[in-house]
Amino acid sequence: MKTLFFILYFLFISNCFGQISNTFYESGKLKANEKDFKGALIDFNKAIVLDSNFIDAYYNRGIAYVELHEYDRAIVDFNKVIRVNSKYIDAYLYRGIAKNELQDLKGSKEDFLITIEMNPKYIEVYFARGLARNIIKDYKNAIQFFDIVLEINPKYKDAYYERGFARAEINDLMGSICDFTEAIKIKPKDAELYYNRGLSKFSLEDYSGAIDDFNIALKINPKDVDSYFNRGCANGKLKKYHDAIADFDKALKFKNNDAETYAARGYAKSELKNYSGAIIDYDNAILFDPNNADIYYYRGHSKIELKDYQGAKKDFDKAISLNFKDSEIYLYMGIAEINLGQKENGCLDLKKAEELGNAEASEEIKIHCN
Repeated sequence: MKTLFFILYFLFISNCFGQISNTFYESGKLKANEKDFKGALIDFNKAIVLDSNFIDAYYNRGIAYVELHEYDRAIVDFNKVIRVNSKYIDAYLYRGIAKNELQDLKGSKEDFLITIEMNPKYIEVYFARGLARNIIKDYKNAIQFFDIVLEINPKYKDAYYERGFARAEINDLMGSICDFTEAIKIKPKDAELYYNRGLSKFSLEDYSGAIDDFNIALKINPKDVDSYFNRGCANGKLKKYHDAIADFDKALKFKNNDAETYAARGYAKSELKNYSGAIIDYDNAILFDPNNADIYYYRGHSKIELKDYQGAKKDFDKAISLNFKDSEIYLYMGIAEINLGQKENGCLDLKKAEELGNAEASEEIKIHCN
């Protein structure tokens, strides 16, 4: 009878421990979902203390260690999971990621290949996970998954494209150019690849190289508004303002309600001293984006050139109300006010520009305010 009592008691205690262990496990998962990996780690530890064979707790603790960059500890947990269940595919995946972070490239590749052997479609899972992380702007982890895809299949064009995008977002512009170039080798008629490579070149101030890529993109897709716009911007950077205006004209032909394109064309016209034309473009830009401080500033600048000081002052006031920060606005506001006979206010604004480090304001103060 005693023996039966102890058996029942042991089963009762074990069941209680199991329930408590599961409570800690679920709490750890919730904390991990909220990115509280240290808190999750504490709960998974408690779950494992209560149930040393709780394989899912070891697995999730391993992931928490990966997120906390404790890769050696993560590998220990994934090893435990795999010893108990050699078919636990995600344990191989994350063990491979941990090994990759520790520069064990051979070991990581072996783990990734095991997942593909277990499920040939798993490469799509890696790609989908990378894509999901790109969407939430977790670019570093996105790149890891695309690395895995390309290690397994070096001809996976979309993985190069998405990794190129992620690299551009973290300012690894040379890396992004390399990825877009590899994708182009696989699919040379894809306009979007040339366009994105052009954007990375533009960011590197290789404006001629960017134009070359936008040219190819437009040859493939002559209705690509973004390529016209960005080629126009690149031409503007090279001071080829007539070419820039021609590109903005084409962009507006396909999309005539884009404030940024009107503003960019207005700036190019002002650089060619066509201030009246610039103002018309800024008017249109404001119509579609009435809270853009920059546009009011540039329109005010063009009005200064046409000696419309009252109109310029009104634009500068609006730009400042929209939190425009550049010191030049106080310089030109001061010039406008002085020309309107408001010397006291004008000199105050010039001094404000000077305090913000504007050297030209100092010269204007010597002329008008001393």
